[in-house]
Amino acid sequence: MLDRDALSGELEPAEVNRRLRGFRISSRTKESRLALFCAAASKGAYHPAAEGWNEAVFPKLKFAVRYFQEKSSNTEFIILEAAGVLVVAFRGTKGWADMFTDANTAFFKRGELNVHKGFWKALDSVWSEGCRLGPLLKKADRAGRMIVLTGHSLGGALAYLAACRAEEDGVRVGRVITFGQPQVGDDDFLDGFPHAREVTTRFVNARDVVTLVPVEAIVKLGRHHPKRRRRTRWKPYSPDAGELFYFDQSGRHLPSPTKRKLMKERRKTFAKNVVRFLEPTLAFHAMSAYFRRVGQGAVEIDSHVRRRPVLVEKK
Repeated sequence: MLDRDALSGELEPAEVNRRLRGFRISSRTKESRLALFCAAASKGAYHPAAEGWNEAVFPKLKFAVRYFQEKSSNTEFIILEAAGVLVVAFRGTKGWADMFTDANTAFFKRGELNVHKGFWKALDSVWSEGCRLGPLLKKADRAGRMIVLTGHSLGGALAYLAACRAEEDGVRVGRVITFGQPQVGDDDFLDGFPHAREVTTRFVNARDVVTLVPVEAIVKLGRHHPKRRRRTRWKPYSPDAGELFYFDQSGRHLPSPTKRKLMKERRKTFAKNVVRFLEPTLAFHAMSAYFRRVGQGAVEIDSHVRRRPVLVEKK
């Protein structure tokens, strides 16, 4: 088991290259290897081109790197391309603009469905206009390319919502893998996009409080007589966006984590650090911590996901 400092220490390209040596995506790729690659891509989304972090990792795996940014919403993502494969990795929270996006937790009405307003608006800014991610994914799908979406924290939420938006547009996404993803909508919203839920795996560290928020939001119910004021009520967000792979405090997978079992595990974990709560919470939310947890848990990951749909190569 790695301690907190070893988990959250800076992730250097040399460590990533060592772990991912010889990696290729195909229908025979083990889920643990795909998850580790997505963790590296999610980490890479935080690094601009000027830093050279991505150029030190992905060309060695025969992936070309492209950078995208929408300045109006501060939404950024990278695209990794190889033969027959397109991977989109969204950057997580970085700066005040992203914090305002995170904090905009009111429900946004997408038809009859309720989704996190800040996350949806951030994705919308790069979907049809600006970076035009939507048409790009549609083009890749028509060309028969395998599409993988990933991201950490805010980036994980955007990756999941991108899968929902793609499903809405008739684009089939092969896999969605997120790390430390916050909650994105209510039960009705998640039920409205069954394919996105089916192909998603969410990795969650025991002490990562970001995965528990937002809890609920105000929903507008319409007007009532005689004062004509808009009625509201609180409605909870749903944590069930895809299949959950939960690392307990020792770094092992918690199998079949029911809500009661999760709450018991979280109370046990947080009780040990009541005074120093924020420090371990933020350390275990770090992308480097997720990369190393996934690297540790390869056997359990492959065992756990054996029941999930196989990543199928498109012809």
